[in-house]
Formats: sequence, structure tokens, C-alpha cells
Amino acid sequence: MQIKKITSLFFLFSGFLFSQSELSTGTEIQNSGAIKGIVRDSSTTEVLPYASVSIPELKIGAYTDNRGYFIIQSIPEKRKYRISVSCVGYSSYSKYVYVKENEITNVEIYLTPIDIEMKTIIKTEKREKSIDQLSISQKNISIKDITDLPKGVEADVLRALQLQPGVQSAGDVSARYYVRGGSNNENLILFNDAPIYNPFHALGIFSVIDPETVNSIDFYKGGFGAQYGGRLSSVMNIVTKDGNQNNFAGSASISQLTAKAMFQGPIPNGSFIVSGRASYSNAILKKFLNNNTVPIDFYDMSFKLNYSDPEFAPTSKFSIFGFNSQDKIDYMNQLQPTYNWSNSIIGGNWFHTGDSPLFSEVTFYYCRFTGEQSPNLGSTRYMKNEVKDITGKVDVHYIYENNNELYGGLKITDIYTALFLSDSQGFLNDLGSRGSNIVVYTGYKLLCINNLKADIGTRINLSGLARWGSKFLEPRINLKYNVNPVLSLKAAWGIYQQELITMSDENEINTIFEPWIIVPDYINPPNSIHYIGGFDIYLDENTFIDAEGYFKITNNLAALNKEKYFPTDRDLVSGSGKSYGGELSFSYNKEPVNLMLSYSYSWTIKKVLELEYYPRYDCRNAIKFDVIFDLGSGWSTSAMWIYGSGTPYTQIDGYYDKLKLYNLFDPSEFFLSHSPYQLNGDLNTQRLPDYHRLDLNLSKKLKLGSLKLDFDLNVINVYNRKNFFYFDTNTAERVNMLPFLPTLNVRMEL
Repeated sequence: MQIKKITSLFFLFSGFLFSQSELSTGTEIQNSGAIKGIVRDSSTTEVLPYASVSIPELKIGAYTDNRGYFIIQSIPEKRKYRISVSCVGYSSYSKYVYVKENEITNVEIYLTPIDIEMKTIIKTEKREKSIDQLSISQKNISIKDITDLPKGVEADVLRALQLQPGVQSAGDVSARYYVRGGSNNENLILFNDAPIYNPFHALGIFSVIDPETVNSIDFYKGGFGAQYGGRLSSVMNIVTKDGNQNNFAGSASISQLTAKAMFQGPIPNGSFIVSGRASYSNAILKKFLNNNTVPIDFYDMSFKLNYSDPEFAPTSKFSIFGFNSQDKIDYMNQLQPTYNWSNSIIGGNWFHTGDSPLFSEVTFYYCRFTGEQSPNLGSTRYMKNEVKDITGKVDVHYIYENNNELYGGLKITDIYTALFLSDSQGFLNDLGSRGSNIVVYTGYKLLCINNLKADIGTRINLSGLARWGSKFLEPRINLKYNVNPVLSLKAAWGIYQQELITMSDENEINTIFEPWIIVPDYINPPNSIHYIGGFDIYLDENTFIDAEGYFKITNNLAALNKEKYFPTDRDLVSGSGKSYGGELSFSYNKEPVNLMLSYSYSWTIKKVLELEYYPRYDCRNAIKFDVIFDLGSGWSTSAMWIYGSGTPYTQIDGYYDKLKLYNLFDPSEFFLSHSPYQLNGDLNTQRLPDYHRLDLNLSKKLKLGSLKLDFDLNVINVYNRKNFFYFDTNTAERVNMLPFLPTLNVRMEL
């Protein structure tokens, strides 16, 4: 479909939704009132997600969403009520609000951060939050979770995910992760609703997201609702900070790898924030790369502008955001290849609340990813990948008086992919294509029944990126039943489709970048079915037990054709897969301790070309333990221990000298043109030794007038466990993961 037609359809749908919003103003609240508002940080005006807002007298309340908004319906009118607001890390606040008849009362609430010198610990879970949260397999990750725990070189968003039960790491030297048996390319990472196609720096060792720019992270390990699509396994939705509306402020920090700075402040009727980070030394990376020196050079930068004029559009907020990252590996040697890859995002957002219980949002973004491998005079082949993504979408949420919610949206995407690969003759083949995807989604959250909560929805693919991707229905259901104040049961089921995939070999130890393409016409797009069930136990307000079991079936799994012998053979074939397992986690959060212990048991099986095997990330047993202890006076310490049973690998059975003839008429070729050729055993039939590692952290926060200083001392692999990584196929040498490694980070803020 032409972009012009797509754009017309998008604006037609947007206009209809906003006209409905205005027509509904003031007509929804009958014989009662409502309170709607936003909760902010008093020092920076940054919105506070997941804050608790309640009316103790009526024993009702709500939680703010990831934009800081909340609404409480069905309040008896013509009275004053005390509303109580609390958020971890902030002083509680109360105020009286008069509720008018058949009207919505708008409030703006500011919470004061707790002074860092006070002996307090910021909790990441609360009983009330957990019991009201409907989405299964969801985790709201706080930035303090990321910054307070031990870190490899510096805090990293994607590495922090690897502590979650059900998430398997690719190893110490990679931030890549696998969720409940899904491949790395089945994980969707959103930056203000825009996808990041290659979220990794430095051969995948670190992520491109600077944690200091992040305001909230929602992570779904499966069973995610109808508002998300395009991936089979998981979703991570990152919302960045808006910037300080009160004062200009800046911060700078340095680690053994990068230097970074952030600046924020007010603009007329709004705020801005801009950040940048660049590598200045790669000496520390030798620890990650088997003491090899690789000339890695990278940077990333982001910005966000926000505008809200109380006279022009009192209930609207406009945002413009951007992101760029660049990586380069250049040996300055014509016999060595050169690598370049980059991400670029530019987007805009219009969030509108009105004077009705309807929240509407319009988002546009343009994303571009490029990756190039240039052989120069070397023997590697040339490869270049490019992805261009232009998307517009509309989302609406309507809250009824009984707190039930109707939501829906329209998303229109036009994607162009190019993948140029050189063959043995030096000719370039383009495996890219172009497609447009139109998706309508809708759902209904049933929240009015005391003990039962449900989210029932579906996505409808009106047209697909791939030839066979259209008219595909993705129904989903999410249930939670509170048996009593201590026990809750939960379940989810859903169908998911993915039309954009990567051409990569999952058995490779480390990849430079993974090229993206639209699923070719000769295979069907991959799809997956999730079955999830579990229970929550709330022992008290500080102690929480979460258990989940899952079974996931994947059909039309796109895999590299290992039996491609001729240029006419297809590059990809369809396979299938299944994964199942269980996860049990225990958390305890009471000053001054924040503790988390989890155990995961899982199986992952794939079948391609009639060969059934276990992928490299199939880990039977995993134990993860982390604890943060607040020592007071700005001191804190933390520890993290991870155990994983051995993952599969393919054993090397031996070598032989393989004859390579370049000139049939030169007899000496038969005697001189030999090179070692590796003989492998059956695919992934052997298992590596068990993995385990202990990391420690010690932090100190200082305040010298208006200057704040943070010092972080980390020790990775305290007892120097020699965790197996791989065998070098050229030397048969064993290569281990990270050894004992101390690191230091310093941060200052004005």
C-alpha cells in the first residue's frame, strides 16, 4: 500500500478518536465524581510511575502509569476527601480534594525525594502493587535496581535483565539475552515506543541505553497484552526522563570504558534533557575478549523536548525525542576487515487527557539501522544491512466508572530492508524487501469484580510486512483471581506473530551485528502460542513469593539453511520449537535490606530440517540471588550470585587436511593447497560445565553543597571462577569468561 494512502487512513482514525474524546467530555460521570491527576518529583518535576494514590476513607485507589497519570472513579460527590500518595524513595504526601458532582477533579501532586543521608532503602515491590497488577510475567524495573547492584564496568540496562528468572544470558561477555527459550531476535526493545534494532555496543558486550536517561522500564517475559506485537518472546518498554522543569542541572561520570555527561533544564512551558556517552579507552575490554585487543570505538546520544501550554492545550503534552548510536571497529590494517553499525531514531508524541476519563496518544517515529562489514583486502565477504522504519500510531484508553477499561489503537508501519551479501565470485546479492503493516488492536480490562481481574484483547493484522502476514489474528487473555488476601492465582494465553527476523547463526560465539530482513515470501512468518499459569503469595507487606509455569510452542521458525549447496538454494528454512519450565522467586524488602532469590527450571527444543536439538541457551537449572544493604550515611553494599547448569555445545571430533584447488593446471596445488578442516560431532549433544559467579559492590554518596558525588567500587567474579566460554578452533585452547575484575565508577551532579 502506498504511504499516501496509509497516512490518510492514519489521520482519519486519529481524528475520529479525538472527536470522540471531546464529545464525551463531562458526560461520563453520573451521580458521582472522579479524581484524575499526575504525580511528579518536586525537585525536578519528573513524572513518577507506579506511585500509589488512595482515598483511605473509601478504601479505594489507583497506581500511576508509566507517564505518572492516575484516575479514581465512582467517588461520592459534594465532599472533601483526603488523598494519600506514596512512592518508594519519596516522603508520603496527603492533601484534601473536593469532589464535585458529575465532574472530574484534576490534581497535580509533587512528592519530595528522601534525603540520601537518611538511612532508608528504596523498595522495588509492594504488596498493594503486586496484588493489583494484572499482567502476568511483568516486572517494573527501577533504575535503582540497576545502579545499586554490582555492575561490570558500568551500569547497564540489558545486563540487569539477566537477573530476572526465565532470562538466560549469552555469557559474561555479552548483554544479549534469551527469554523462556526464545532467540535473541524475538525480544522487542522500545525506546519511547520506537524499536531499537541493534541495542548493543562493543560486539554486544554493553547496551546502547544510558540508564541515567531512563525514567521507567516495563519488562514482559511473556503473555503481554494486545498493545504489543511484532515479537514472539518478550517486550521491554523504556520511557526516558522529561528533564528538569525547575532548574538547570548537569551530571558527568567516568568509568574505565566511557565518559558521559547529561544536561537538563526548563524551557518556556516545558523542559529538555540531552545526554551523550563515548568510549575513550578499550583497555578494560581485553578482560572480555580473551586478552585480545580490538579497536572498539563507540558513542551514543539522546535528547527529549517536552511542551505543555496551559492556555493553548491545558490537557495535552507534546514531546520530541531522538537517539543515535554509532560503533566502529577499524584495525587500520588493509588485511583486516572494518565494521560499522549505527542506530538512529527521531520521533514525536502527543498525549491528550481532556476532561473525560479517556486518555489518547498519537506517536510518530522514524528508525534507521545500518550495519556494514567491509573486508578490505582480507578474505571475509562484504555484508551490508539497512532497515528503515516509518511508523504512526494512535492509542486510546477509556476508564469506566466501575474502573473497567476499554483500550485500543491503530498502528501503521512502512519498513524497508536491504541486505547485500557478496558471493564467492564477488557479486552482491540483495535479500531485502519492503512491506507495510496495518494493525488494529483492542482489549477490555475487567477490574470491577472484587476478586477477579481480566484483560481480554486481540491484534488484527489487516496487512502484513510479509506476503503471508496479513489477516492474522492474535487473540490474548490474561486472568488473575485473588483467592484471599494472601494467595492469588494467575494465567495467560496468547498468539503472537513476527514478520521481521534476523539472518544469524545462533551457534556463533559472538556476532558483530545481526542483519534484519522481512520474512521472505517462500516461508510463513513465525508465530508462537504462550500458555502461562502461576500464583502469588503475600506473606506480609515486605515478603512476596511469585511462581509461574509456562509452555510455549513456536511454528514456522525461520532458520539458516545448513544444506544450502547451490546459489539457487534458499537461504532460510522453516522449523519449529517448544520450551517449557517453571520459575520461583522470593523477595524480601524491609529497611535496610532488599533481597531477591529465584530458581528457574527450563527445557528448550528446536527442530530444523528434521534435526531435533537443544539450542546453546538451553539451561536446565538457574539460581539467581541479589541483596542490597543500606549501611546509612550514604553508604550501601550489595552482592549478586548466579548459578547456571551447563548449556549445550557441539564437540570437536578432530581435524583433517582439506584440499583447496585454485588452479587445476598447477600440479603443485595438490601438495601445497591444504588447510586444516574441523570435524564436528552431533549438534549440541554435549554440555558445558556448570557456571557460577559472585559479584560485590560498595557505594558511597556524598553531598558537598550543591555538588553530589557517587563512588562505586565493584568486584566481578570475586573467587575467580574459571567459567568455560569456548574452545578456540584454531588452537584448541580453552577460553574462559570474565576473571576476577575490580572496577571503579565516579559520578558528579550539579
